[in-house]
This record gives sequence, structure tokens and C-alpha cells, in this order.
Amino acid sequence: MSTFSRPTQTVDSINALESVLYFSHIPKTGGTSFTAILDRFFDVKDIFQPQLWWEVGDVEAVKKRTYKCIRGHFGIGAQILSNHQLKTLTVLRDPVRMAYSTYQYVKRESNTAVHNYVIENQLTFEDFLQDNRTRNLAKNRLVKSLSFGLGFVAIQKDLVMTPETYKLYRKQLNQEIKEMTSAQKLEFVKNYIDSCFWVGILEDFERSLMLLSYQMSWPVIGSTEKLNSHPNKPEISEQAVALVKQINSLDYELYEYAKASFQGKFKTLLEENNINENDKKFRELVDKKYQKNQFEHNQTSMPEHIIYDFSKPLFGQNWHNREWIEAESVYFRWTGPEVATSIDFWLKPQDYAVSLSFANLSDYELLNNLEIRVNDSVVDWNVKNDGRMGVIYFLCKASYCQQNGLLRIQMITGNLPTHDSVFNSHDGRKVGFAMKSITIQKQEHVDS
Repeated sequence: MSTFSRPTQTVDSINALESVLYFSHIPKTGGTSFTAILDRFFDVKDIFQPQLWWEVGDVEAVKKRTYKCIRGHFGIGAQILSNHQLKTLTVLRDPVRMAYSTYQYVKRESNTAVHNYVIENQLTFEDFLQDNRTRNLAKNRLVKSLSFGLGFVAIQKDLVMTPETYKLYRKQLNQEIKEMTSAQKLEFVKNYIDSCFWVGILEDFERSLMLLSYQMSWPVIGSTEKLNSHPNKPEISEQAVALVKQINSLDYELYEYAKASFQGKFKTLLEENNINENDKKFRELVDKKYQKNQFEHNQTSMPEHIIYDFSKPLFGQNWHNREWIEAESVYFRWTGPEVATSIDFWLKPQDYAVSLSFANLSDYELLNNLEIRVNDSVVDWNVKNDGRMGVIYFLCKASYCQQNGLLRIQMITGNLPTHDSVFNSHDGRKVGFAMKSITIQKQEHVDS
């Protein structure tokens, strides 16, 4: 049986900007939303795009690419995808909510194995938890997901993962964990949780993200919208809760263990800095640590000219997930869901001309109400637009730049409409400008 040894590195000893991060995506724990958040901090070329074992392909070829970010349903087995020790992130969810979300997913998605069975037999949630054909889908999925792929950790080379070969390897993926007793499984996964760089709790997602931003020296992430979430709050019977607890003893113990660990870390962070979580000083603490880290990372090579597109990492607040314009072969991001969106650049403090190119906007009134600030200084701007696409221009004085090199551009609009109300898209996100590029050029002089 393989043993799992805990990495000796601490949070403070890891250079987060150069780490290989791995998000161990447990199904039905808000992972689609978290993946969209995580992706903003990495260049597209540095992200390993496959998220399922049978999409991986040649494992040795994957290792040679030296990706900086891996995310997907790989469990502990993801370590074979990199020659570097992975810094693992994961999100846990209350087992009752997780089981109910699984039930709703099976009912909704016709390509799931038991969809027809559940629909044709009109299984209630309570039935789903007791039926021999379905109950396993709601049983100890946290433990199963995190330990998934344990049998691959010892394999060195010559693995090619395709839909066909995955069927051959599947038993090997989990053979070792199946041979463990329940107590051994729980101890193993607790140790894995302890070794993770960060563990978020979906029911405490905002504070979880704040802790992650602090650990990673990232800016405050700001508001996010949950993707693939059910719009209505579930009504779960006491019988269903009891049934979930009955078949999820390992998951419940692991969830409570991880939640207590998270709460302890968060409390320690607040106490060490003599602040409370509702105090704006907490957000200032996170932002200060981020700015210090960026200055130390960039101070010897601050540019005087930037051509930025959204394939690159994004440091800022209130942005939606990265999307692709096929006709132009460019990436873009919608601003939102809040009315204030920001993006940070690090340059030598001096005069600059700035242009913001947008591929679309949800409402022409956004241009009428738009206010642009650079490090809290309001700037005058102009726009050249052709219908819903255009470019916003403004001048940035040297006095607007922070001495540490931070140039924080903020776009503030009126209320944002939902994507579906404008484009009839079945997309409920609140969106503003579809931004595709930003150019910052040195100016010889800007009048005071």
C-alpha cells in the first residue's frame, strides 16, 4: 500500500507566482465557478486544458510542457501530470447539499448513466438515496474524489490516456484505496487535506476566497457569480438529511475536519493582524500584501509600454470568465457582475496614453454613465465606437501612478443588465463591456 507523506513547504516558503497549482475539482462543489476564478491568474498557454483523465493523452508530453496550472477531476493522481510537486487547491461542500445537487444534475442531464432510470421511475431525492442503482452517486464523494487516481502515483512513464485506454486503467486508479479500511481511508484523505496549499468551503466561499488571495498574494477577487448553479434554494426533508448522513459517514467527518481547519486558519490570520473580518482593514491587508509581492517581483523590469490581451493573467476585480471570439481569434472578458471593474498594471511612473478596446457592450447607456479612474483619480475619456464595439481613450498623468508602479484602472458604470435580457442567451450573468485588449503607451508629456 502506498503511503502519503506531507510536503514540508509552508505557505510562506512557496513563491506563489512560480508554483505549479493544481485544483482538485470535486464534482458538485462549485468547481466550474472556481475554475473561472483560478484561470484569470494564468496565461492561457500555461493552463492544462483537459479536465478528465480520458482527455489527457500522452502523459510524458504533458510533463514536458511544464504547465503552471492544472485543474480537473484527477484526484490525487494528478501528480503524474507534472515533474514538480503540485500545490493543491480544493473546495469541499456540505454532503447534504452535494448529494442533492448530484440528484438534480442526474435529473437534468440526459447523458448521465441513470438519467432515464431516475426519470422513468420518478425517483424522489429520498428514493435516489436508497435505490441500489443510484445511492452510490451520493455516497462519500469527497473521499472518493480526493483519493481518485492513487494507483497512478507510482507509475513512471508510457501512459497514454484516451477513452479506450482509460477503461483499461480505471481499476488501477482506485485499487489501493479500495483495499484500505474506512479508518485508513479517512486518515489518508485527512493527511491529503492537511498537505493542500488551500482548502475552500463552499458554504463559506467569500471568506475562503479572501484567505486564498492572502495566501497567494493576489488582489481581492471581488464579486463572482456562480456558474452551473441551481437558481432555487432546495427544500430537503429531514428524512433525506438522515439518509445522506447514513451513507456519508466518511465525508461528514472529513468535511467537519476541513471546516474546523479553515476556520482556525482564518481566525489566526485575523488575530495576528488585529483585525476583524468585517473591517475594511482586512481587504486592505490582502491588497497591501499583493502590492508588496508584485512590486518585489516587477521592480527591476517595469515596462513603459504594454499591449495586453485577455489570454494573459488578469489582476483585478469583478470580471467574468475568459471567452473566445472565433472570427477574430482573440479572447475577451465581460465586466461584471458589479458596476465597478478594475484591472492592475505595473509600470514605471510617468505619463501614459491608454486605450481600452471592447468587442461588445450590453447597453449603450453604459457609455453615457461611464466613469474611469486611475488609482482613484477621475480621468477624462473619449470613445470611438461602431455600434456595440469600439475603443475608449484617455491620458494618464504621472501623478496618477503610484510610486510602487501600480496603475489601477477602474471602470464604473450604471446598473448592468443580464446577458440573457440583451442577447436572449439563457445566460443570467450581469455583464457590461466585453473587453478584448488594453494598450498603454508612454507619452512625452501630459499637461497638468
